[in-house]
Amino acid sequence: MPADARGVAAVGVDIGGSGVRAARGGPGGAQGHVARRDLDRRMDLGAVLDAVAGAVGEVGGGARVAVAIPSFAEGGVVLDVPSLPALTGTRLGELVAARTGAARVELVPDLAAAALGEHRLGSGRGVDRFLCVALGTGANAAAVVGGAVVDTAFGCLGDAGHVKVEPEGPNCPCGGRGCLEAVASGFALARDGAALGYPDARAQLAGAAAGDPAAAALVDRAGVALGRAIASWSVLLWPDRVAVAGGLARAGDRLLDPARRELARVGTPYVTARLTVVPAELGASATLAGAALLAAGLD
Repeated sequence: MPADARGVAAVGVDIGGSGVRAARGGPGGAQGHVARRDLDRRMDLGAVLDAVAGAVGEVGGGARVAVAIPSFAEGGVVLDVPSLPALTGTRLGELVAARTGAARVELVPDLAAAALGEHRLGSGRGVDRFLCVALGTGANAAAVVGGAVVDTAFGCLGDAGHVKVEPEGPNCPCGGRGCLEAVASGFALARDGAALGYPDARAQLAGAAAGDPAAAALVDRAGVALGRAIASWSVLLWPDRVAVAGGLARAGDRLLDPARRELARVGTPYVTARLTVVPAELGASATLAGAALLAAGLD
């Protein structure tokens, strides 16, 4: 059984909507072979657990397992998981421990794991206070300070993607209005891009890159919203660096430059002058890397 420097085996697990990945954990994050199993939202709980246990077993098992989930957990209970409904309301950590024989299983929101991976191994290297923003189908943010994930609610910063950026803006899936997610997310770009003839957010971003001014205006709007959100988060967290991940990050400076300009315009100068806004580096590997790091650090 593979072990970390202290002689105790550790495994990081990343559960996503379409699959689960597992790898041994160590100071360098995910190490060696990565085991993969397919998942489907129609699977029952037993099938999902079989997939997780199979992936953990394939990499040798572990006494300490950290599981990144596409949701939040409270008191050990997994909250709503639209992509894998069978996990909703379960004590997933206890179930994984029973299936794998692990002595300790820790649950962590996937973005919190990604933020830890980016901080140690990617765009956050060398800074003490780091904020990772994910703009994918939805929007959220997680922070690492002093080497540890900041946990204000549910294992991270709560649902930080619902900070207000346009008080009179569009309605949000959360039930609120003018949230970052309602303006700067795959959901938002797909909604607004449909009127321009784009079938989804990826096509809308491609249209902006190709020079469609209407599509570019939507990306600019998303960037401005992101800059306002960073301005709000920054007075609470004082980050040295902010990294932007997720599908919208493919737009690069087309998204980040408007964010930087708006941050400079509305941000608190003595706070925002100290931070930089950069693209995330690790992509889809960040979450597994963070889970593996977390597993290796469990006592």
